[in-house]
Amino acid sequence: MISVNLATPVIFYKQLPGIAKKLDVDADFLKGFLTNARCYVEDAGKGEVLELDNSADTITKVVAAHEKRFYGAEAIVEFAKSKGVDILALNHFELGADISAHATEDQVANITALAARVERLNSRYKSLARLEAPDVILMNEARMVREAVEQLEDNSGTYSPALDQNGVAYQSLKDIGYSLVTGWDKSVLEKNSNKDTEATFPKEPDFQRLASLVKKAIGTRTQGKFAFQAGLARGYISNLVNGNAKAQPTENTLKKIASATDAVTENELRIACGYEPLPDDGKDKLSMQRASMSDDAWQKDNVDAFLSFLNKTIPMSTPLSSTEILQALFNVVDATRDLLMNVLKYHPFLIKPNNHELGEIFGVTLKTREEVIPYGRKLQEKGARNVLISMAGEGAVLIAENGEVYSSPAPKGTLVNGVGAGDSMVAGFITGYIRGGNYEEALKSGTAAGSATAFSEGLASLEMYEKMLKQISE
Repeated sequence: MISVNLATPVIFYKQLPGIAKKLDVDADFLKGFLTNARCYVEDAGKGEVLELDNSADTITKVVAAHEKRFYGAEAIVEFAKSKGVDILALNHFELGADISAHATEDQVANITALAARVERLNSRYKSLARLEAPDVILMNEARMVREAVEQLEDNSGTYSPALDQNGVAYQSLKDIGYSLVTGWDKSVLEKNSNKDTEATFPKEPDFQRLASLVKKAIGTRTQGKFAFQAGLARGYISNLVNGNAKAQPTENTLKKIASATDAVTENELRIACGYEPLPDDGKDKLSMQRASMSDDAWQKDNVDAFLSFLNKTIPMSTPLSSTEILQALFNVVDATRDLLMNVLKYHPFLIKPNNHELGEIFGVTLKTREEVIPYGRKLQEKGARNVLISMAGEGAVLIAENGEVYSSPAPKGTLVNGVGAGDSMVAGFITGYIRGGNYEEALKSGTAAGSATAFSEGLASLEMYEKMLKQISE
């Protein structure tokens, strides 16, 4: 059972034409919000759309000049409100037993891996938001959450599909006939059914009956209080009450609703949603336990090791500073062999082996950019988010967490002193990433900084760094 309350709302690219029609604007205009090419701001209740060049300097000026700033899907929602239109973004989703009932073991494993990535990025965004990280960072983190949810929804249909260690795109919800927006596609279910016994598909839900039952379950409580007690998003409960649910609620959602009330039974909810009623002795204790717990409580109960690491990395109770935000955002490991492998389970933001160190880990010799890619992906599969591989005269290769592979040639120059070049490369990469949240530009910045130090007697000067960066960018 997977249940996620998204810390930042999500709107899919495929929804934009319909939303654009409601707002009487072009879909590409709305797409600009999702790509952070524009944002929506408010001052004294008056809204305005601003164009962005996605640089830290521009965004810093926006932050200083306006009371409220909205980015990504949230900007679309607020822009729509200014036109008197309510847009329903995805704020919560659940994947229950019905998913595994209509998928192969490989499909379940693939979908679970994609969902786990959504959970990890969502937790990361939530932590950075608590730390009041700069807008330029939160914008990019929100974009990454949305892209991860897009991959979970329809991985092969995204611009940059998530790949496994063999470079094959993960199968996603669309492959089994399910959508986080519209629910089950029965034609795909029937086509892809691989069960030895006759498959049983959910019947059409009666959303009006469900709305009546949820109202009865809430009773005299507010929707917000009931949502909290059920461990569900308030907006989602509101949609159910108003009969505006776009997709069939999962079985786990119904368990949560039933666990928060004595006024309706789980089977009443199941029948309204088209599921078969449960026998009296058919309750899964683990599912019932999950249904009664909040997302945070479930995570705490099941991934203590990761949360322990997260708590050490992100200080929640100390005064906020840019240093703490950097610690929360960037866990960088520049180590070799066993030490490197042992920290991968903590999902470091960046690891930076060179091609020789990477080859030693797997007992192979790696000389070209093409040769290092599959082995870099293996480290990513084990937990690293981004793998930066330096290759001396061959330049560098970045296997980014967005699924893309970037390469950068080595600038021309005379090697003077290689000491500190690796550290400079890491520093340049982080600097480039902070400036715009762009992995390709971060790689260029890292390669330029590393090369500038290698071509200098000491650490690189700003002049040398800019010279190298210009050469790489040309």
